[in-house]
Amino acid sequence: FLAYHVAVGFDHVYLYDNSNADDPDAYNFTEVAEHYGTELITLIPWPFRVCNNNFPGAKHPGERSSQYAAEASCMKRYGGRSRWMSHLDYDEFFVPTNRSEKFIDIVDRYHAQSGGLVKTLSLEENKGQLRKDKVKPDFGKRDNVTFLEAYNCLLPPKGSQKKQIFDPSDVIYHFVHYTVIPQDAKFKAAILEKDAQMIHARNAKVDAKNVYCCGRE
Repeated sequence: FLAYHVAVGFDHVYLYDNSNADDPDAYNFTEVAEHYGTELITLIPWPFRVCNNNFPGAKHPGERSSQYAAEASCMKRYGGRSRWMSHLDYDEFFVPTNRSEKFIDIVDRYHAQSGGLVKTLSLEENKGQLRKDKVKPDFGKRDNVTFLEAYNCLLPPKGSQKKQIFDPSDVIYHFVHYTVIPQDAKFKAAILEKDAQMIHARNAKVDAKNVYCCGRE
């Protein structure tokens, strides 16, 4: 994930690590951060793992995922240092459709072509299903392949989930997949469809009944 996104043009990763939320002795990303160095990664221990994104009308509508709090923290602490910002899970990848163009160059191009008015770009989720030739006997991903190699059988996007890249100086609040609250009344957003995709490489295991992906047996 880190090597890939640096390759497509991201300059820095603020890594909110919730690995120790349930077990203080569990593996965390300290060694990974040390390997890449502080010029590339800022590691923020975030020992919270709440995933109940309740909507209005739910029994406890005020409860929200700790992911929202992590993103709000990142924007407030580091948004002023960033020209563009995005909030991604480690199994989500922004992929340019033109191999010769970096993702961040696509973002800059859309911004320039709009006269500077487009400050948020959305990508719809393409669910990457596990390839049959990358499956272990227990139907998990083989250890010697990356997420992008294993989960690259794409289902068409359904529009239910998106991720954005946005100008943090123009956004008051951002809510992971959904609403952007901008500063500028002339705010415009664009949807990247032909130039880039978001591949969500599912890291959940599959079973014999739902290995419905492509690849060799």
